[in-house]
Amino acid sequence: MRIEIQSRGKVEWRISQHSSAPPNIKDPLFDTIMDGADEWATLIGWWEPPAD
Repeated sequence: MRIEIQSRGKVEWRISQHSSAPPNIKDPLFDTIMDGADEWATLIGWWEPPAD
């Protein structure tokens, strides 16, 4: 958990260097994580199973 907090702080700080508005990183950070997950899934041939 502590690493996650430190990482989020670093991301917020880097974003704040490019904008005067307070950073809202939830959506951009989530999008970045999901983009990487989608690439990984394609690379290994994984797909989401159908819903029950």
